Amino acid sequence: MFTEGEAKLKTSFLKLKSKRLLSKSSLYTFKNQEGSKIDIEDELIKDPRFAALLNEEREIIIGNNIYVFTTKGMFYSKLEHEDDLRTYLSTLEGKMANGKYMELEPCLTDEPIAPNVYQSTYCGGGGGGGTPLPHKNNGAFRCCYGLILSFWLIGWVYYNTKWNMILSPLKYAGRMALTNYIMQSFIGLILFSSIGFKLYETLSPSGTLLTAITVFIFQIIFSKIWLKYFRFGPLEWVWTCLTYKELLPMKKDTVPYIG
Repeated sequence: MFTEGEAKLKTSFLKLKSKRLLSKSSLYTFKNQEGSKIDIEDELIKDPRFAALLNEEREIIIGNNIYVFTTKGMFYSKLEHEDDLRTYLSTLEGKMANGKYMELEPCLTDEPIAPNVYQSTYCGGGGGGGTPLPHKNNGAFRCCYGLILSFWLIGWVYYNTKWNMILSPLKYAGRMALTNYIMQSFIGLILFSSIGFKLYETLSPSGTLLTAITVFIFQIIFSKIWLKYFRFGPLEWVWTCLTYKELLPMKKDTVPYIG
């Protein structure tokens, strides 16, 4: 952070940091006592690049959420419920000062710990220094496990049952994978961003799932109709032409293409 020629700046920075930490409660720092060793690095956030994104109160706003990192973990709420978050943290400070605070178990629940207030599902003190545990309620674990199980189930059904006829339409979307990928991004931009319908963080989990399924079914139908008349998807055609460095026929009623 500081070069060898910036010793004075470093000393000044550490003095200001020490003064600021002395005014903080134990909820926000372990170094609020006279004589505490003050370092350049943040004591709670292990990644200096991430720490640089936070303000002096270790807060950051992402989307419609506000996150606060403390010695007891990370707490967050919607921006419209920021007052509830501040109230909870103030109450927590008071409990810690009076020795009445009881340790929470953030890895074991995704439920709010107070009205409209949540604690990170990542274990470990300091909010940023902990390590995600492969618990059933850990979001990353559930996502990876769900994807692996889904891929295995689809493969098993396709090769071992007569239900493969239900899965066979997926081949149309697969033949236009690049086009459908970019199309999904465009549809998501229209549905969720401020230039479209602004649905970001307004849909329920079931509503989000239904939207994703609807978009994918539309893409399967679109892909099947498109491939009835054309050999390639639009972007697949561009990619193939660039690969072979020639303008290849796209319609099915033109000269046959051998590739």
